[in-house]
Amino acid sequence: MVVTVGGDGDFNLLPLDEGRVVRDVAKTLPMSNPAYSFETGSALASKRKGKNGIKLMSYEIKKTANGKYMFNLKAANHEVILTSEVYERKESALAGIESVRANGANDANFELKKSASDQPYFVLKAANTQVIGKSEMYSSEAAAKNGMESVKKNCGSKEVNDLTAEA
Repeated sequence: MVVTVGGDGDFNLLPLDEGRVVRDVAKTLPMSNPAYSFETGSALASKRKGKNGIKLMSYEIKKTANGKYMFNLKAANHEVILTSEVYERKESALAGIESVRANGANDANFELKKSASDQPYFVLKAANTQVIGKSEMYSSEAAAKNGMESVKKNCGSKEVNDLTAEA
């Protein structure tokens, strides 16, 4: 099922060929936000396309091995380009996604760093300087900067693939 929630708090369940119902959606979404689109089942992510048939980036929320929550921002090719911190509650992870949407388009919120093994990566920070997410390790600074540009360009995605029901 795909659950679409509008800014007025109404939601619709739209049947898909292999979906599951997202449970307690009214309890997990901050209703002040304009719109959400949730789907479950990783196979459904590959079917989602935007205007002109172009695949969209999407967020993927899931449970960690110890029962906490985290999300990834995935590129159209399904590669993870940003990984969140770990959250105690699903609602906090959803708020983290909202923070990426709000802060991800601003150059000033990105910091390019180098790992102990001298590999470049970046972090995305909220306006309060708290880290929201971290990239993978890149082979070059130019590749890391391309990753930052990808996040900036696509952080506004409304697609959220909820894998917590499968965990």
